[in-house]
Amino acid sequence: MSLPLPSPYVVKYKPKSCPQCLSTAISTYVFGYPDEVVVADQQLPALEQKYQIGGCSIQQGEFAKSWHCKACGMDFYKKNNNVYREQAK
Repeated sequence: MSLPLPSPYVVKYKPKSCPQCLSTAISTYVFGYPDEVVVADQQLPALEQKYQIGGCSIQQGEFAKSWHCKACGMDFYKKNNNVYREQAK
């Protein structure tokens, strides 16, 4: 009997395989707007095979999407060390 995974599934390192489906097709999230050269040369589909395109806005908060299982769609999160905090006055 398998235990339900916590949501979000938080890990320290890129998983070698997905605990949900056991696939090894784990891709890394990349954020930002694609370079004009990438779009013009139609390299985006090749990038999407290797990486998970996360959008233009970088995630802020306690956890950040870091990896993605291409087989089942499960996202893996990493503790975000770049959390912005208000400075005490």
